[in-house]
Amino acid sequence: NVVTIGKNILFTHGSSRKPSYLIDKDTGKILLVFDEGYACTRFTLSGPYLLGANMDIIDTSNNGNNLISSGPCVDARECVGAIASNGRLFYTSQANGLQLSRVCGDQAGLLVGQQQD
Repeated sequence: NVVTIGKNILFTHGSSRKPSYLIDKDTGKILLVFDEGYACTRFTLSGPYLLGANMDIIDTSNNGNNLISSGPCVDARECVGAIASNGRLFYTSQANGLQLSRVCGDQAGLLVGQQQD
């Protein structure tokens, strides 16, 4: 099992076919139990967002399990290490060492504009 510590919540995940838990950091109360079948235990919390395998982004606000973005699959083993920094998400795969960055909002628009020039 791996525990990911956020500002207000804890996330614990026990790998395949085991439930995941969102836990209130102050009270210890279990806020949500879910199992999405993730084989990887590498998750990152950034604010209310849980960054997980296959570049999944899960919104945990309002005690929810809302998948707001997914993919592309970066690693055949499904495990990636995610880091949030300066408005970008950086991923490094476990099996092949591939690194990539994901942007959104105004920054994504700027990148698209640069490619068209």
